[in-house]
Amino acid sequence: VRSVDCKTQEVMITPASSPLPKEEKLKYDYLVLALGSAIDFFDIPGLAEQAHTFGSVLDAIRLRRLIRDGLEKQASEKNRSPLTILVGGGGATGVEFACELAALFHHLERQGALKRGAWEMMLVEASRRILPPLPLRASQIAHRRLEELGVKIMLDTCIKRVAKVAEVILAPRPLKPGEKEQALLCSFLPEHEKKVRADIVIWAGGIRANALLTQCGLPTDRKGRVEVDEHLAVKGLERVFALGDNALLVDSRTNQPVPALAQAAIAQGQVVAENVARLLKAKGLSFSAPKDSPLAFYSFPEFPTVLPIGGKRAIVVWGRMIFDGFFGWILRQMADLRYFFSILPWTKAARLFCKGFKVYTKND
Repeated sequence: VRSVDCKTQEVMITPASSPLPKEEKLKYDYLVLALGSAIDFFDIPGLAEQAHTFGSVLDAIRLRRLIRDGLEKQASEKNRSPLTILVGGGGATGVEFACELAALFHHLERQGALKRGAWEMMLVEASRRILPPLPLRASQIAHRRLEELGVKIMLDTCIKRVAKVAEVILAPRPLKPGEKEQALLCSFLPEHEKKVRADIVIWAGGIRANALLTQCGLPTDRKGRVEVDEHLAVKGLERVFALGDNALLVDSRTNQPVPALAQAAIAQGQVVAENVARLLKAKGLSFSAPKDSPLAFYSFPEFPTVLPIGGKRAIVVWGRMIFDGFFGWILRQMADLRYFFSILPWTKAARLFCKGFKVYTKND
C-alpha cells in the first residue's frame, strides 16, 4: 500500500508480482486500516542507527549472534572489560528480555561455559518504576527479580543520544508540570548527563502506528494512531475502520487507551468484521444502519498478563490477582500451546511445543 485517499475512496498499491514499481489504483466501499506498527525511536539522535531491536525472528537471530560473538571476543582477550548490554525500555518487552537473557547467562556460568564477570546489563526506564502499566506489586516483583539476576536498573532516566558504538549518553527524564528535580529517582541528578559504555544497545521503548497513516493526511496522535469510536469507525470519516496498533480507542472508565496486545487486536478485528457484515446485510453504504441492526461495540475486555521473568518463573496479573513463580510459568506455557493450536495442525503444534518445552526444561 502506497497511499490512501479517503475522499475519493481509493488505495494506491504496488503489486508484489510487478517487475517494475508500477502503481495500481483500487476502489473501496469499506476500508479497514490494519497496517501494523513500527518501532518508535522518539527521535533520539543515533538510536535508530546504533540500537538493535527484535520485532521479528530475523532480528532475534541477529541479536543472538551479536551477543554470542561479543562473549567469544570477551573470552579470547585478556584484561578485556565485561560485555555490556544496555536495554532501553522497562515495559513488558524490555523486562522479559532482560530477565530471560540474564537467567541464561547465569545458567551458562553454572555449566562452566561462561566466566563470572564476563557480562553486565543495564535497564533504562524513563518512568519511576518498571512495568508502569501494571499494578505496583507486579513492578516490585519484577524489580526484585532483575536485581537478583544482576541487572542494574536506572529509573527516571532517558537515553539522550547514542553518539557511536559503545557510547551512550543518558539524562534524567523531563520534569512534569509542578515537579521538582529532587523527586526524580535518577542516580546522577547533579551531573544532568552521564556517558556510559555499552557494547550492545537494545531498544524496547515502544511502538507507533505505521507511518503511512500520517503520510496520507489522516488525523493521528503522537504515536500515529487514528481516533476511532466505540464501533472502531474512524471519527470524521465514513466507511473507514481502524484496529490494533492503528486505532486510538480510549476506555471512558479508566481514561486509558486499549493496550497494544494481540488479544485486543483480535477482539477489535471481530468487532470490525461484524460491523462491516451488518452494514452489508442492511445494504447500507454508510453508517445509517436500520435500528434493528445496530453496530457492534468494543466492550473493553480485560486481558490477563503473563510475563516470563527468567527460568521457570512468570508474573501473572489476572484482574485483581497478582502472583508469580512456577505456576505462572505453567500458565505461560499453556498460552503458548493455545497459540500453536490456533495456527498449526494439532499434531504439528503438539510436537513443536513438546520440543521447545524439552529444550527449555533442559536449559533451566
